[in-house]
Amino acid sequence: MPSRESELRADSALESPNHDQLGYGDFAENLANTIHSRIPSNEFIIGIYGQWGSGKSTILNFVEHELNQKENPPLVTRFNPWWFSGQSDLIEKFFSQLGAGLDTGGEYDEIRDNLSKLADGLSRVPLSTITGIPSGKFLAWFSDTIQSETPDLEGLKDEISDALRDLDQQIVVFIDDIDRLTESEIRQMFRLVKAVADFPNITYILAFDQEVVIEALDREQGVGNGREYLNKIIQLPQRVPIPAEDSLNHFFTERLESIVQDDDVIFDESTWQTVYTRGIQPLIQTPRDVIRLANAVDTSYQALGRDANFIDIVGLEALQIFHTPAFEKIRSDPVRYTADIYSSGNAEDEDYSELWEHLNEDDHNSEPLQVLLRYLFPKVKTGSLTLGLAFSRTNATYRKRRRVCHPDVFPYYFRQTIPKGELPIGEIEATLELTDDADEFGDRLHELTTRETDSDRSLAHTFLSQFSNYMDTVRNEEEVVKSFHLVGDELIDTDPARNTFDDGNRGHLLRLTFELLDDRSKERNFELLRHSIQQGDSPYFATYLLGILLQEHGEYGSDAIKTESRKLDRDQLEVLKQDVVSLIEERTSENTLLETPNLSLVLTRWVEWAGSETPTQWAEELIEDKKGLFTLIRIFVKEGRHGTVGAPKQTVKYLDPTDIDPFIDIAEVEHRLESLDRQELDEDEHALVTLFEKGQELIEEGKDPGSLEVWLFGERS
Repeated sequence: MPSRESELRADSALESPNHDQLGYGDFAENLANTIHSRIPSNEFIIGIYGQWGSGKSTILNFVEHELNQKENPPLVTRFNPWWFSGQSDLIEKFFSQLGAGLDTGGEYDEIRDNLSKLADGLSRVPLSTITGIPSGKFLAWFSDTIQSETPDLEGLKDEISDALRDLDQQIVVFIDDIDRLTESEIRQMFRLVKAVADFPNITYILAFDQEVVIEALDREQGVGNGREYLNKIIQLPQRVPIPAEDSLNHFFTERLESIVQDDDVIFDESTWQTVYTRGIQPLIQTPRDVIRLANAVDTSYQALGRDANFIDIVGLEALQIFHTPAFEKIRSDPVRYTADIYSSGNAEDEDYSELWEHLNEDDHNSEPLQVLLRYLFPKVKTGSLTLGLAFSRTNATYRKRRRVCHPDVFPYYFRQTIPKGELPIGEIEATLELTDDADEFGDRLHELTTRETDSDRSLAHTFLSQFSNYMDTVRNEEEVVKSFHLVGDELIDTDPARNTFDDGNRGHLLRLTFELLDDRSKERNFELLRHSIQQGDSPYFATYLLGILLQEHGEYGSDAIKTESRKLDRDQLEVLKQDVVSLIEERTSENTLLETPNLSLVLTRWVEWAGSETPTQWAEELIEDKKGLFTLIRIFVKEGRHGTVGAPKQTVKYLDPTDIDPFIDIAEVEHRLESLDRQELDEDEHALVTLFEKGQELIEEGKDPGSLEVWLFGERS
C-alpha cells in the first residue's frame, strides 16, 4: 500500500498566470493588451475557440488578471449562461448580470435601470422567432397582441447606447461555457450579442468549442451556413494556443511523481517508454485529460499500492477513460482476455476486433488503443499497427510483476481491493495461538522468513504488517516482545528497509513493540525490556529500539515528548544501555558480531555507550589484516536511492570516513590503503578504496561526505 495519501486535483480553471504550466500566460497578456489599447469604441466581439477541457476558462481568468493590472483598467463582468441553462429567462439573467457589474451612482444607476427595463420587455417577446432585436414592423404587430404597457424596446436600447457612449468607459464581458448549452440556447446567446446587446464601449469575449456552436447554428432557421454566420459575429477569432512544447507531458508525469513519491513501485523503464509514448501520451490532448487520468491513477494507486504494477495502473485507467467500450468488454469477460497460464494451447486465430469496433476507420486513437491492449493483455492480437512491439510475455512473471493479465491478479485491478495477505486466515490464527511462548512464537516467525512468496517480501513481513489487527487475540504480550528480541535481527535482515516510507520489518517490529508497551507502567516496561535484551539475540534491534526510546527524551536530534508519554525514565534507559553493550560484547566473544545487520549503528552506539576501550580494541584486532580492514570500511558504507520520474530508482553508495574515526584514526586507514598493491585488489576492494578516497576529498573541500546530495550533486558544505 502507498505510504501516504495524495490529494486529488480538482478540474477547475487556474486564476493567476503565476500558476501557468502550459504557456497560456503570454497568450493572455497579448490578448489583454489588444483589448485595452486597440479595440474600437463600438461593440466588439472576440471568440476564444477550444475543445472542452483545453483551458478556455483558465485563459479568461488570465486575461482578466492582466486587464486588472492596467492603468485605467476596464470594468469586467462575467456571465456564465450554463448556470441558467433550462430557465426561460436566460436573456433577463444576462442583463441583470451586466448591470450588476457596473459601478454605482450617477449615470450607472440610470443605465442599470434601463437594462432592467429592457430585460423585462424582451422577456415578453418570443426572440426564438427572430434573429435580433424586434423590428418596428414586428413591434407594431406585436403591440396588437400583448398588453399596452410593453416598453419601447428600441428606444430603451438607444438610451442605453447613448449613456454608455457618453461614459467613455470600456466594459469587458466574459461569456464562458456557451458550448454547454442546449442548441436553442446557443442560438439565443448569439442573437443576444449580435443584435440585442450590441452596445458601444462593450467588448464581448466568448469562449466555446467552435464545432459545437457551428452545429447548433446550422440548425437555425434562416442562417444557412453556421460557420459563415459565426464568422460574421466574431470579429477577432482566437484559438486556445497549443500548449508549450512537452508541457502536457511534463504536467502529467509531474503529477505521477507526486502520486508515487519515493515508493518503490513495480516499474520497468523500457516498457514505460513504449507504453507511454505510443499508447498513453497520444490520448492526452488537453489539461482536463491530464487531470482526469491522473486522478484515476491516484485513486487506484491508493487502493492497490505496490501490490499492483504501476504501468498497468496507468494503462488500465487510460483505457477506462479514453476507450470505455473496450474497458467494459474486458471487465465483463476476464477469462477471454487474461493469460492462458494453465493451458499450453495458443489462440492465434482468435478475433478480438470487438475491442476497437467503437472507433471510426480514420480514428487517430486506433494505434494508442492497440498498443495499450497489446501491453495490458498480451493474449489479444491487435493487428499490424503494433507489429514490432516487444513486451515480456512470460506467464511465470505475470504474477510476480503484478500484471493485470494474470487471472489471479486481474480482480485486484477491477475491484480495487487486495486480500489481507498471502497467508490464509487459518494459518494466521494458528500462529497467534503461539503468542504465549516466546521461543515457539519466535520459531514460527523464523519459519515464515523462509517461506517463498510471489513478491520480494517474506511471509513474516506479510504477517507482521497485519499483526496489529489481531492484538486483541494475543495471549501474552510480554512473550511477544521477548520473541522480537530473539529473532528481530533475522527478521530485519530478511526484510530490510527500502526507503523512508517502507521501513521493512524493522518498522513493523518497532510499531508493534510500542503498541505492546502502551498502557503499561514504566517499571513494567523496564523489567520487560531488560529481560528481553538480556535473554535475546538481536543486538541491532535492541540498539535501534533503545535509540528511539532515547529520542523521547530529546536525544539524537529529536524533540523531547511529555514525561508522562515516555515509555521509560532516563535512569532506566541508562541501565538498558549497559545491557545492550553486554549483548554486543557477548557477540564479539562468540565471533558473531559481524553477522549483525546494520552493524554501523551498533558499532557507533557501542563506542558511545560502553565508556571503555573495548570497541577500539575489537576494531584494532579486526583490521590486523587486509580482509579485516576492508570489512571495517564496508560496514560504514551507506546506500541511497536516486532517480527521476519515469525511471527506476538507482542505488548510490557513499562513505563518510569520519564514521570510522572512533575506531581507528582516518590517517592510518589512508596510509594502509596507500600501501596496498592495487593490482592485487578485487573489484569490491577497488570500489571501497574509491569510496574512501572520494570521502576524503569531500572533507578536504569542506563538504559533508555524509550527505547523499553532496555525492550526487557536489553541493552542501
